[in-house]
Order: sequence, then structure tokens, then C-alpha cells
Amino acid sequence: MNRLAFLLAVSLASLLLAGCGIPYEKDQGYGGYTDTPIEKNLFRVAFSSPGGLSPAQVRDLALLRAAQVTQAHGYAVFTVVKENSGMTTRLAWNPDPSVASVYNHPEWIPGPHGPVLVMTPDPFWDQPMTYPVPIPFTELYLRGYGSAKEAPGGATVYHAAELISRLSAQYKLAK
Repeated sequence: MNRLAFLLAVSLASLLLAGCGIPYEKDQGYGGYTDTPIEKNLFRVAFSSPGGLSPAQVRDLALLRAAQVTQAHGYAVFTVVKENSGMTTRLAWNPDPSVASVYNHPEWIPGPHGPVLVMTPDPFWDQPMTYPVPIPFTELYLRGYGSAKEAPGGATVYHAAELISRLSAQYKLAK
């Protein structure tokens, strides 16, 4: 019976974790990707973490979006003209004070049969709290080309289809 319960728990955990994927979507103000055409074959792509991603993962997802933009505009390959990566800070807050930590303060008050120890709540426990959260971001300026031969010599050339295939599989995203 223990073995059956263990197998059931492992199966359930596997199913739950299978649904957890990398957050990859258009930025709605909480992280994700943005892309902007600048010239005919020049684009700006940015990706910021919606939470829980490393700087390396953020860069990979920015490259994935760059490859998608490249293909969407009819190009097969791209080069990165300029890259900015780093950390920014976003304020997060706990809107539900019922899940906040309540720090009780012990206090002795007079009782009918002597002093009584009571715990009084922190007067600020029900206030929403804001706190800074470090957010990794990557911004890429890329130029699309029809083939690798058109790209300038010495530049790293990314093949859009290969990059989409590899990164989509690595992060378990739909292609």
C-alpha cells in the first residue's frame, strides 16, 4: 500500500510540474518580450523576467524572440548589432495582508488574579508591503538577412529556424 501511495504522489507531482513552464509572453507590464521595428531590417527586441528567471535564461528568451521576429519579417538569419543586459528593480507588493507575517508583541497586563501575558498584534501588520525585486533584462538590436552570405564578415550569425527549434525544445515552449 505504501508503494502505491508513493507512486501516486510521484505521478501527481510530475503532472503538476509538467504544467509549470517558462513564462514566455508579450510584456503586459510585468515582464516578457517586446519588439519594435526600427528600419527595414533592423529591430529592437527586449525581454525582462516576469519572475524566477536567471540572466542566462532571459538572454536565451530574448534570442528566441529575435529569431521569431526575424522569420516573421521574411529573413532567415540575423546578427546582433548591439546588446544591453543587466538587472533592474521592480517594486512588488503583498496586496493581501492576511498572508503577511504578524509580529506579536508580548505584554503583561493586570488580570483578576494577577498579571496576564497577552500578545498584541503589530499595529502595521495589515498594511500592504512593498519590496524591491531584482529583474534581469536583455535588450537586443538585430539586423535580419536573407542568408548568412549577406551578413557582414566577422559577425556572429544566428540561423532563426535552428534557434527557434533548439530554444523551444530546451524551454518546452510551443514552436
